Amino acid sequence: MDGTLATRISDQLQALGVRTTSPTEGNPSTLTATATGAQPPAQLVVELRSQNSPVLPAQVARWRADAVDRQIMVAQWHITPARGAQYRAMGLPYIDAAGNCSLEAPGVHLLVEGRQPVHRAAGEARPSRAFGRSGLKVLFVLLTQRPLLAAPLRQISHQAQVSLGTAQAVLSDLVEEGHVRDRPDGRQLTDPSRLSEQWVAAYHQRLAPTLASETWYGAGPDRWLALLKEHDPEAALSGEAALAAFSTHGVPDLDIRPVSTLLYGDPPWHQLKVLGQLRRHGSGSPVTLRERFWRTDTADDHRLTVPDLLVYADLAASPDDRWQRAAGALWEASDDLRHLR
Repeated sequence: MDGTLATRISDQLQALGVRTTSPTEGNPSTLTATATGAQPPAQLVVELRSQNSPVLPAQVARWRADAVDRQIMVAQWHITPARGAQYRAMGLPYIDAAGNCSLEAPGVHLLVEGRQPVHRAAGEARPSRAFGRSGLKVLFVLLTQRPLLAAPLRQISHQAQVSLGTAQAVLSDLVEEGHVRDRPDGRQLTDPSRLSEQWVAAYHQRLAPTLASETWYGAGPDRWLALLKEHDPEAALSGEAALAAFSTHGVPDLDIRPVSTLLYGDPPWHQLKVLGQLRRHGSGSPVTLRERFWRTDTADDHRLTVPDLLVYADLAASPDDRWQRAAGALWEASDDLRHLR
């Protein structure tokens, strides 16, 4: 974690009368704080986020479940008024390096807006390559294909569909930022849960918008599950439609029925368009075809759904809070996500 962000956030909180403690070596992405003006004093867990991707509701729910009797506050380099309004609607206290903030506690009512972003020092100017478009591809395969942590760089670059130089640069940044530790027996993720949270937050902001995508109308989610089983068209379900294939995952029945389908595959998706009898307009269920950005292990070539981390990301990004709750249920129940929890 960027120690300078921690310092600036700590300074801003101290100026507001909130006492903080320094990040610990074991958890450098978190500050603990006490709003002494509250009655009784409010205990805070400040989640430091050097990447400016928005925090998703499903992430907030997980943080709150872990924090128990303490409030969660998110801290970023810059929080715009629009994003601040989103956070307030979620009931999420926040602060940025310039002092824009919101905090509600008994006896404490803070709201500061309109301060301009602070300028980072020259050494902080370069954003992490791990959270750019190509870096997110590399990070995805490391999080979802665990044997790659011990694999040669060439294999990592192949699975992530990036150049060898890109894979090397991304891993270098992950090591430098403390996300990955080099060990004699291979690489190790230092905090997979936090790293996966950051990947989910960045995915829909930086990678998903760059992927080829088309929306058509035709077969519904249940029909797609049967079509994939019968024809194996080298595509996989995600989002709400993927939950229909999760009968063995132990995800609780949330009594919600998927109405749209999201499929990842290789453009131009000719076989999928024929199988689903897809049309640009007219009746039928909405079907989004999105470019696949990773290569699968041989054992996963015939899997009906994308890796569970991506299903979780697509569910968590839904504006429908029912699917956000489904994302939380999947996170807790999925065997594939156990190593990231």
